[in-house]
Amino acid sequence: MPAPKDPIKLAEWKRKQRLSKLGKKRPDLGDMQRGDRNPTKRPEVREKLSRIAKECQSGEKNGNFKGDAAGYAAIHYYVSRRKPKPDQCEICKESGKRLSLACVGEYTRDISQYKWLCWKCHRKIDHENPKRPEKTFTKKNDK
Repeated sequence: MPAPKDPIKLAEWKRKQRLSKLGKKRPDLGDMQRGDRNPTKRPEVREKLSRIAKECQSGEKNGNFKGDAAGYAAIHYYVSRRKPKPDQCEICKESGKRLSLACVGEYTRDISQYKWLCWKCHRKIDHENPKRPEKTFTKKNDK
């Protein structure tokens, strides 16, 4: 039956059409229910897509990858995610202190060049490290 041209009858016709289809499964969708038409909403599909994206965009495959040319904070973040944090300082072996990541060699992405140290040991290492990059701090007024 074609849709009527009168606006009042058209609104009633649309309401009846909607009610007639309410709750019925569409045979062309198979096992998918009414809310599952988008396959990317299903947990198993989302997990698979996430895993594929991580494999295709991690490390050197990422367009923004800089390698050893990355900045100070980026390298520290990279190492802190990959080097497990111990319960004690790696030099003085004291436990119960706050630990931070310190570079004991060159500033690269090599995890073996970093140690988790307490603040006391960290200050000693930082001031003795000849490879430590010089940090320049400028005030807003200085130009």
